Amino acid sequence: MRLALCVSLLLLLPSLLQAQPETVAATPPASTPENPVATATKIAQQQRPKIGVALEGGGAMGLAHIGVLKWFEEHHIPVDYVAGTSMGGLVGGLYATGMTPEEMQELIEGLDWRKILGDRTPYEDLSYR
Repeated sequence: MRLALCVSLLLLLPSLLQAQPETVAATPPASTPENPVATATKIAQQQRPKIGVALEGGGAMGLAHIGVLKWFEEHHIPVDYVAGTSMGGLVGGLYATGMTPEEMQELIEGLDWRKILGDRTPYEDLSYR
């Protein structure tokens, strides 16, 4: 029961969290007739659309989302909201906690997939009865 509660919390919490905290932009230069760029920058900051990412599940497909998040960061596309199902939810949850795609990649590469995906309980975890 406790395990089911923990797993459900892990899957539900990422959808409730924002991917990245709101950042306060530096104050743009004062708008003057000689500086129309400052006015355009201010308008663009106020009207920036919110970007949400929905990550699907499916094992390896969910892990492919790490590359998508990395591409977003390389192209300076901010992600305001993130949601996911199954493996996509886990990747989205890691991203929502502030983990970078590079850190997620290192974590994934460091896992023993044979042990994780194996269908046998390790001997040391078996009960004595």
